[in-house]
Parts: sequence; C-alpha cells; structure tokens
Amino acid sequence: MNKKELRSLIKESFVELIKEGLLTEKFASKNIATISKKLRGRDKDVFQMLHNAHGIAWDQVTDDFAKKGADTSKGINFFFINKTAKNPYSKNSWDDTIHGPNLIGVTIGKKVVYTSRESFSTTKRSGYRSGNSQMGVNAKEMNNFKRFNELADEVWNVDYKGAAKDFSTSGKTADRSAAKQGATALVAASKVAAENRTRYEKALRDRLANTGPGDQVVKMVSKINQEYKKSLDVKVAMLKKGKVGQGWGGYLGTVSSAYDDIMRDFEYFMREEKAMAIGKKKDMEKGGEGEWSEEKYYKKRMLEYARGIQSKYKRFKSDLKKVDMEKSFYNI
Repeated sequence: MNKKELRSLIKESFVELIKEGLLTEKFASKNIATISKKLRGRDKDVFQMLHNAHGIAWDQVTDDFAKKGADTSKGINFFFINKTAKNPYSKNSWDDTIHGPNLIGVTIGKKVVYTSRESFSTTKRSGYRSGNSQMGVNAKEMNNFKRFNELADEVWNVDYKGAAKDFSTSGKTADRSAAKQGATALVAASKVAAENRTRYEKALRDRLANTGPGDQVVKMVSKINQEYKKSLDVKVAMLKKGKVGQGWGGYLGTVSSAYDDIMRDFEYFMREEKAMAIGKKKDMEKGGEGEWSEEKYYKKRMLEYARGIQSKYKRFKSDLKKVDMEKSFYNI
C-alpha cells in the first residue's frame, strides 16, 4: 500500500466513519424548509441532530408538524427577529444591538436549548472541553423563554416528537435508493462504514504479510480500528434510544481522540518507512552508507513514530479502563 492509497483510506475513515446518516434530503414541509433557511452556522445542524436522535424522515414530514407561534406543551420553539433590534435587557450600551434577521433563541417547552458539535440539550454545561452554547445569537441577557417571546418578530414551533412517531425512518434508510418528492437519498451509514472497514482491514492484513519492523505498529493500529468500529456501533445504538455521548472523558470521546492521534502518526510512520526504502537504494547507488546514510536517517524517524504510536496506544488502554459507561451518555 503506497502513501497515496493510505492517505485516501485515512481520509475516507475520518469523513465517512464518523458520520451516521448525513441528512441531505429536502423538506416536504414548506414551513420546516422556511425555518431551516433562517438558521445559520452550527444552528443549522439541529434538524440533523433531531434526525439522528429520533429517526425522523424530514423528506416526508408535513406542514401539520410545524406552525407559527410558540407552544410550551410540545416540540421545539424557534424565535426570530426579522431586522436589527435593540436588546432591552442589555446592561451595556455597546452590546445592546442584536443584528437581524437572526435567530435569537430556541426552547423546548420553556427551557433554553444549547448545542455542541453533535448534540443539543436543555442542560447548560460548562468547561473548556465539555461546554456547549445557547442556540441563536446568544445576546447578553437574552436568555429565557419570556424574553425571546417578547422580542421575537416571528416564532415557529416544530413538533419533532410527533413527527418521529408518524414519519420514522426505522427500517427504511438502509435500502432507500431515491427519496420521494425529488429528495436526495439517505446513504446508509452503517453500510458505508462496513465497506470502509473491510477495505481498511484488508490493507492491514496485506501490510502484516509483507513487513518486519512494522508488525507491532500495525497490530496496534488494527486494534484501535476495531475499537473505533465498536464505538460507532455503540453510538448508533444509543442514538436509537434517544441518547448522545458526552465528548471529552466519555467513551466515544476517548476512543475517537486516540483513533485520530494514532492514525495521524501511522500515516507519518508509513511515509518515513517508504522514504527509508528509497534511501537504502540511494545508499547502495553511492557504494554504501558512507558518512551519512539516508536509510538510517529515515529509519530513525520511522522508529520515533512507532514509539509514539506505542505510547499513545498504552495511554488509550489505560484511559479506557477509567471510562464510566453509565456517565458516557445522556438523554436529549
């Protein structure tokens, strides 16, 4: 396996394996499409998160499940301003303007919604590694249902639980080749992941059959790859139960972080090993190693990456023993 093939394989692993069902379908509901178009940045991911957690076929959900006006008894409320407005609750003159049009906040019932990269919650978490931010512009003192509702020019409510009940994707996404109403098909993430893992594991087996010094490195890479596969299966199973994983310190974060670090070093290891082989050939063309050997130089760098992989794998095994699975997932 050459460097180009390895890089391509790693890129596929990073891009495809991490995604569990990227939502690319259009919305059947004009109301939901309107809401989606108004969302910006990370807030746009909320419909993908709802799909992941509740299995909602948004390409089929009708307008009945999205209506104007706040509803504290069900669903999720989106509060928008349609033009720049003054924040009556700001305590300072320099931050009393909220630029619009914009989303000023989101609630489930009367609880404010916070979002991280892959999940949302009505519980505010803090800290460098586990923090999440309020959906919307997060304007000063604009932080509760009453204030959102008072300032908003337009409010939409989406009954996502009702939509999940009537328009579930359960048992349909795996083999759907084309969505109705002109929508793009959902790719079955588990199938994509399985195909990539098969290719990757074959490459590892081929690598083991043809190497000497790198055997232990490849074995460790193979083991972290197996654990990463397991973590994806666990993640999907938890999403079906309406649970998402905490990031740093939890099971998913521990495995994902170690996987990224080890795979990055493995790419460098393979690069130096190839350079070592080329260096050996050049040394022979010059009639021997001489005062400076390219082979020895790249071999030294290769072994440095090998030691790095070994160290990171040992630390990963130690960290994994400390993981509390009961605290690694929480309800949305």
